[in-house]
Amino acid sequence: MKCKLLGMIVVIFSILVCQAVYADDSRDSVCPKHAQQRTVVQVLQAHLAAVEAGNAELLACDYAKDAVFILPGAVAQGPAEIEAAFAPFFALAGGNIHVTTTSLTIAGDFTLFEYSVTSDHVVVTDGVDSFVIDKGLIIAHTAHLGGFSVK
Repeated sequence: MKCKLLGMIVVIFSILVCQAVYADDSRDSVCPKHAQQRTVVQVLQAHLAAVEAGNAELLACDYAKDAVFILPGAVAQGPAEIEAAFAPFFALAGGNIHVTTTSLTIAGDFTLFEYSVTSDHVVVTDGVDSFVIDKGLIIAHTAHLGGFSVK
């Protein structure tokens, strides 16, 4: 009886481990290798490139597994939820997304980013984001899309 129970536990544990591995593997084809070795500036550059490409899946690669993204009235946790939070904005924007930096202040792992956005269908005149970046990944991100309007 004990052997059967132990065998069942091993099988269940193996299934859970395989599910976790396969869940992580789904991002391997999109996410850059060695992301944890990036500097704060490299993370921000990759993040901006993903935003301008309108690629929520690639953008999610910049976030740690336990990252939090906070918008007024909404919170997303982890790369999957963060990807899902960005996807509607990119769909609404309609392509040709261009971000203009107003100011960028970096203090160690902390960043304050002020910007404007134009695209085919969306304008943000006074955006303000803050980031906490650790070991090449965003662990916390707040965003305020000031002056948001649809064309």
